[in-house]
Amino acid sequence: VHQPKASIVRLFDDILLLSEGATIYGGSLADAQETFATKAGLPCPANTNFAEHCLDCISVNYDSREEERECRGRLDKLIEANSEAAEALTRRVLATREAAGGGGARGTRCVT
Repeated sequence: VHQPKASIVRLFDDILLLSEGATIYGGSLADAQETFATKAGLPCPANTNFAEHCLDCISVNYDSREEERECRGRLDKLIEANSEAAEALTRRVLATREAAGGGGARGTRCVT
């Protein structure tokens, strides 16, 4: 689901955020806000849809080399802050997919 409404995001258990082929965040929605705010220093502004905040944080701006470097630095902080949880979520999704006979991972919802 790309840029869902806040009411939809609240229904998610887990989220998986990808940027340029890399897993940036994977884990529970409940832990995501804390990870972004405390571990990566990227708190969600008041009255902002958390999914929109995530997209802003994981998008790379190519307008200038300086802005691109800044974005990549932010991505590196998020990857480092969540590497173990992202790997665990990826394993869970793959196990669910395998248990479902190799098809889609039933019951798994992702924001990308």
